[in-house]
Amino acid sequence: MNKKWFIAAGLCIIIGVAGMVAYGAPWNQQAMREITAIDKKWTFTRGQLQDLKVNSSDDVSIVFTPGSGEQGTIRMSGEVQTKVADQIHNARIENGKLSIQSEPALSLAFFTISPDLKQTITVEMPAGETLKGLQADVHSGSVNLQDASIQNTNITATSGNAEISNLQSTRLVAKLTSGSFTASQVTADMELHITSGDAKIYDYSGNGQVSLTSGITNITQRTTANLKVDSVSGDVRIKQAPDFKGIYNVRSDSGSIDTPESVPGSVNVIKVKTTSGDILISK
Repeated sequence: MNKKWFIAAGLCIIIGVAGMVAYGAPWNQQAMREITAIDKKWTFTRGQLQDLKVNSSDDVSIVFTPGSGEQGTIRMSGEVQTKVADQIHNARIENGKLSIQSEPALSLAFFTISPDLKQTITVEMPAGETLKGLQADVHSGSVNLQDASIQNTNITATSGNAEISNLQSTRLVAKLTSGSFTASQVTADMELHITSGDAKIYDYSGNGQVSLTSGITNITQRTTANLKVDSVSGDVRIKQAPDFKGIYNVRSDSGSIDTPESVPGSVNVIKVKTTSGDILISK
C-alpha cells in the first residue's frame, strides 16, 4: 500500500512540474522579468589596455573591428540578468586589464531557471595595437570569436560550443567540457582539449595539439606544421598542407588507418593515436 502511495505522489509531482512549465510557472515568469538590456561602452587610449577577461553564463560573441586612431573602445550590448547589470556598468580598466563579469553568483534557490540570453562584445583597439591576452570563460552558453589579433587567447566552455573565425594569435588554448569546437582561418600554436564534442578545424596554420575523449576530429592544414591528435573514441581525418612532406606516426587500437608514405628525415610530423576510431590522412 505504501509503495502505491509513493508512486502516486511521485506522478503528481511530475505532472505538476510539467504543467507549471507548460503554462508559465510563477518562478519562470519572474526569471523572465529579471532581464535587462545592456549597452555599455569603455574607452581607452593607446597602451592603456593589455588584457580582456570575459566571464559569462550566456552566449557571447566577441568581435574585433580595425582601429583607426589613438583611442580604442569596447562595447557590450544585448541582454543580461538584472542582478549582474550593475557589476557590468561598474567595471573599470585597471592596471591594463578589463574584466567583464556577466555571470551571477551561485544561488541555492529552488526551481531557478536562467533564460537564454546573448551578448555581443565589440573590440576596437587603437591603430596598430593588439591585445596581449584574451580570456573567455563561458559556463552555460557558447562563445564566438571573430576577426581577432591577440598575443595569447584562452577559451573555456563548460556547457556550450566554441566557434572561432579569422584569428591571428601566438598561442591559443581552448578547453571544452561538453560542446564542439569549430575554427576557420586560424593562425596560432594551438592546444585544444575536448571531453565530449567534435573538433572541426579548417584552413589552419600552426603547430597543433588536440585531445578528445569522445568526438570526431576534422583538420585541414593551410601551411606545413606539426600536428598531434589523441582521441579515445572517434575518427580522425586530416587533410595535410599541399606542401607537407613529413613523417606520419599513427596508431589505432581499434580502427582502420590510411595515410600517405612518410618522407624519412623530415622535421615535420603528424602524430595520431586513437583507442577506438579510424585514422585518415590525405593530401
